[in-house]
Amino acid sequence: MATVATTPALAPRSSGWFWQFLREEFQPYPHRVQLVVRMVIAATLIMLICMAYRVPYAFQAPILALFVSRQNTKATLTSAWTMAVGLTVGTVFVIASASVFTINPILHYIWVGCALFVVFFAISAVNSYVAVLMFSIGITIGLPLWDRAVTAKVNVTDMLWLWWVGILGFGIAILVELAFARLAPGDNVIIAVSDRLYAVETVLRSCAEEGRPSPNAISNVNRYALMGTSLARRDSQRSGYNLPYIARTGAVISLVGTLVDTTAGLTQLAAHPSDDERRRARALADAIAQLRQEFVAHETPAAIHFENSGAGITGLPLLGELEETVALIPQVFAAPPAASPEPSSGSPAPAPLLAHDAFTNPAHLKFGIKGALAALLCYTLYTAIGWPGISTSVVTCAFTALTTVGASRQKQVLRILGAVIGGFILAMGAQIFLFPGIDTIFGFTIVYVLVTILAAWIMTASPRLSYLGVQLALAFYLVHLQSYKFETSLSIARDRVVGVLVGLFAMWLIFDQLWGHPAAADMKATFIANLRLLAQLAREPDLGGHSGAIRRIYALGQTINSNFDQIRNLGDAVILEFGPSRAANLSLRDRIRQWQSKLRALFLIRGAMLRYRLADPGFELPAELESAQKDFDRALADTLDGMAYEMEGKPQPSGNQLAEALQQLENKAQACSPGSSSHLRDFMALSRTAEQLAMAVARDCQL
Repeated sequence: MATVATTPALAPRSSGWFWQFLREEFQPYPHRVQLVVRMVIAATLIMLICMAYRVPYAFQAPILALFVSRQNTKATLTSAWTMAVGLTVGTVFVIASASVFTINPILHYIWVGCALFVVFFAISAVNSYVAVLMFSIGITIGLPLWDRAVTAKVNVTDMLWLWWVGILGFGIAILVELAFARLAPGDNVIIAVSDRLYAVETVLRSCAEEGRPSPNAISNVNRYALMGTSLARRDSQRSGYNLPYIARTGAVISLVGTLVDTTAGLTQLAAHPSDDERRRARALADAIAQLRQEFVAHETPAAIHFENSGAGITGLPLLGELEETVALIPQVFAAPPAASPEPSSGSPAPAPLLAHDAFTNPAHLKFGIKGALAALLCYTLYTAIGWPGISTSVVTCAFTALTTVGASRQKQVLRILGAVIGGFILAMGAQIFLFPGIDTIFGFTIVYVLVTILAAWIMTASPRLSYLGVQLALAFYLVHLQSYKFETSLSIARDRVVGVLVGLFAMWLIFDQLWGHPAAADMKATFIANLRLLAQLAREPDLGGHSGAIRRIYALGQTINSNFDQIRNLGDAVILEFGPSRAANLSLRDRIRQWQSKLRALFLIRGAMLRYRLADPGFELPAELESAQKDFDRALADTLDGMAYEMEGKPQPSGNQLAEALQQLENKAQACSPGSSSHLRDFMALSRTAEQLAMAVARDCQL
């Protein structure tokens, strides 16, 4: 399949691309105003309560309120409960362990290092984002308190205040969300997918009816191409549901993202569709509309087939690729085997607390060590020079890791800009020029609301800019919500902003310099590793029989699915890398993103085939098919390994025998008696699709 070049929407040509970028990021979209209003109301109410009652550590409450889930009423309540549990566990951990390890300075230092490792390992390995958020905040803010020369009673009291401020913060946010619950109902993942499908559908209908896409349709699909799918993928990963649900939604999001990117490319090309091409565009638009209806109704989408799918088209370029992508979407709903029975209806089962590969994937351990080193570096620095005012550096390390697992140059720029704008410009600027003339809570509230509106509006932008709002709000709150009097000295603001910058520098040093690689190189390496993991999955359960196979398959599936998401994140970072290899890196990025959509579908189809491979009750195949089935699995694994060797520029260890293995499997299936298995036809359909997907990627890898 031809590779689509980077869309013009993602690679602006004009000299005014920066202002176009800002216009795209700051323009309103459906529900954005309502979301910002709710965020600002919650943060303002929290500030007023903290000011009225002089609550210590008030800076923590509004920033945590911004992280409360705002999907729907149920999600909000679940998020609140999870946050309360996470904060409580973190607080108890510090109080229970500090009294034991703070007696001796050496033991105290070791305790700090171990506690920080636990924080960062949890960030990487715990499935619930909000739980690990609150757990890490409870520890990283609490640790510096135990360095003070005060009694244990004072430290425990302050820890309890930290706990109460957190409870107050998201408690107020919940009340505001409940009051506005009817304004934005629905599932964020479903809404994101549905909106993007509608944008593609609109372009296709315009082409079918008018012969070219309308300006509004072009603007809409280009906006979604600019936004990407990072937010939808993040919502899917943090949904708290089990691996099959996350894998399926991740595959759908990836395919829909490819669909949007391809459509954005189509809008930049000259379209002169024939009558037959208009008919195909109309049929494709109808199929996408049907998909949207099924997703919104939470129904499993029906299979989609197009006549002459993928055939060359001259009048409406890329239409064949759009047909192939849409036809793949229903196929990802073939369920992989479950370690325990899945519910037949209703919501997907919740995920376990830890990731399936928490203790088998070395990436979690590596991330824990890297994060602990960065935070421990900050801790050692401010204790060695006696500058406790910059202890915010440790908190910054945790917030940095929570927002983006695996730092990129984009996020580093946004963090520094956020600290400078929120701390030096807004916080210190207000302290110098505004607050000397303000002596009432009303005046302070006006300034606070304006800053919070700016931060919330940026936070609701696309993933390319949203973290700037988080860092801006954090820096401003750290300066002005710590004490309840007019500060004449700028040292407090200076210390807190310098602490933020020190934390950012430590994360940059450890993650990007000592252990960092170019995003393009990491993207390629992760893609190659995923090919080999998929090959290993294709060989299962030959690696050890049925006993323990389900556990191994789930661990493999978790790692593969995480790698798919990591590849997509690295692809976003490649755009911001410059140098002589930029053109080659962007070309590699586009090819990998195209291949990844097919491999995601192959991953889920292979999961469905494993039911037959494991001979689950009701999925038994004729005994005479077993040998050919194993040969097909080995050939599929060899094909995937061959792709990895091709990507590395190494000679393949053996020729590609997948087509022959499929033919042998077809012959064996035809020789079976018609009543030998009721699922034989379904199994063969899955096998053919798996062969087509693998061969399509294998051919592209050789180009």
